Amino acid sequence: MTFDGLGPAPSLAKSIVIRRCAIGQQNEIDKIVEYLEYDTCTGDQIFSQSSSINQLVVKNSTLTGLIGTVKDTILDNSSVGELILGPAFFGHGTRCRAKNNSKWTSARAAGSGNGPESFVL
Repeated sequence: MTFDGLGPAPSLAKSIVIRRCAIGQQNEIDKIVEYLEYDTCTGDQIFSQSSSINQLVVKNSTLTGLIGTVKDTILDNSSVGELILGPAFFGHGTRCRAKNNSKWTSARAAGSGNGPESFVL
């Protein structure tokens, strides 16, 4: 599936899996979601303004940016251009893990100072 423009905005579910798609320009992830997974996706940005999501898994995917991370973020065999650690505005990220050859072009803490307590390679 291919999304143009802003793409999906996952915000209310116990578990959401977005698989084999082009996510569009920006997916704002927020609100009441326990588990969110992007598997084999391409696109511009996943944007997280708060840490309300418990776990975000990005696997086998290529993104221009992951702007903000949630409570527990896992990059698995994925490529991200800009990686901003911690939610962009609200809450506090706890952990961000990168595994299986995941890579990024640049990484920094969110301007809010709410970056994760640990970043594990």
